[in-house]
Amino acid sequence: MSVGNRAAQAPGLRNDPSVSLPIPAQLCFARAYSGLLRILAVLLDRRQLFLDDNPIKRVPINELHQEEGAHELATSPDMKPYLNFAAALMQGHDPEPELEAIRQLPLEERYVWRVASTLRWAFADLDDLSVSADKETLTPEDFAKVRDLLKLRPIQFCLFLKALVGAEEMERVMVQAINGAKQV
Repeated sequence: MSVGNRAAQAPGLRNDPSVSLPIPAQLCFARAYSGLLRILAVLLDRRQLFLDDNPIKRVPINELHQEEGAHELATSPDMKPYLNFAAALMQGHDPEPELEAIRQLPLEERYVWRVASTLRWAFADLDDLSVSADKETLTPEDFAKVRDLLKLRPIQFCLFLKALVGAEEMERVMVQAINGAKQV
């Protein structure tokens, strides 16, 4: 199903708290509704989302929550063209004018640049020895906070890559990264 078709279904579901969607559909709904990949569900049961054998859980839409800071990012002036695009899709309008507005944006003002450049700065000085030192010295409570902060990042990054380069290339890149990390 295309992004437009998923988004077109969302308006009727948005205000009905009795409607439950499987988590992948909720993630698509959250992306289309807000225009952001970062607004993913923080599930009420707080189960680990590191890929494991947990079955897909159905969660009512009214129980989805935004991460801290997501609202401010979503309502920033830089997101206006993307929010207009999401609104056009959700209202069943032709999104071409909104896509043209996005096309005119310089690279440095685009959503993908914000994500990619933030990752660059986050990992520019990555030092696994320092991570190991922190791991050895964190209290169990602080370690749990760090794990909680990171739990959605792998799937968010995979969704980002999948949207940018496609599912097969996302999988190739992630498998290559995992294999490389295991060898270091």
